[in-house]
Amino acid sequence: MIIFTLTNTITQQVYVGMTKDCANERHKQYIAALPFGIKAPLYDDMRQHGVEAFELNECGFAYDMDEARDLMSEAITGLEAISLQNMKTSASSVQITTKPKISTRAKTKSPPLKKPKDTKTKPKIATGRTGSTVKEKNIREAIEREKADRKEQRYRQIAAESDEMKAIMAKLDSRTAGTAKRR
Repeated sequence: MIIFTLTNTITQQVYVGMTKDCANERHKQYIAALPFGIKAPLYDDMRQHGVEAFELNECGFAYDMDEARDLMSEAITGLEAISLQNMKTSASSVQITTKPKISTRAKTKSPPLKKPKDTKTKPKIATGRTGSTVKEKNIREAIEREKADRKEQRYRQIAAESDEMKAIMAKLDSRTAGTAKRR
């Protein structure tokens, strides 16, 4: 699983999502779904500031859903971001929320509504494969590096906590030794 962020470079609002395939492809899906009038913070932001105001970054890799959920949660809390999980991206799963404007004048015509493409075709189901062994190898290597970094960070944290505990114990020992001499 790939964890990615979409950042509005104007407002600095961050959106966090995950995908099995490619973050660029997911970003393209969000852009393609924009004309369908979906009511969601990301789409509202894209309509207001334009698609070009958003920056895509991959921020993590996970082997399983538990690890992906943890990374998503960390990114959301750490970046004060909005989750893109369960965000609708296709016309077949979206109820169009904008209504066509009806003109009261005979001379003006409202522009024709864009109809979604054939909704009877089945949406592509993600397989978890990128279609390229090089991409898959790079993803696996990045995941391994990410895991090694987190493991090393945990070891450093444990060592720091251990040193802190040693310092506290030394202070306690020095206090008890000082009171024993006074008596």
